[in-house]
Amino acid sequence: MELSRGVRRFRELQRVLPGGISQRMLTLTVRRLERDGLVARTV
Repeated sequence: MELSRGVRRFRELQRVLPGGISQRMLTLTVRRLERDGLVARTV
């Protein structure tokens, strides 16, 4: 849901997600979303 609101930096996502999320889990999740064509990630 948070990504549907527009471009977000990695740390912004980590901060706003309820309950917190580890850096590793967020990285894996964003990579999977990118692989599935749901998000575009820029390094």
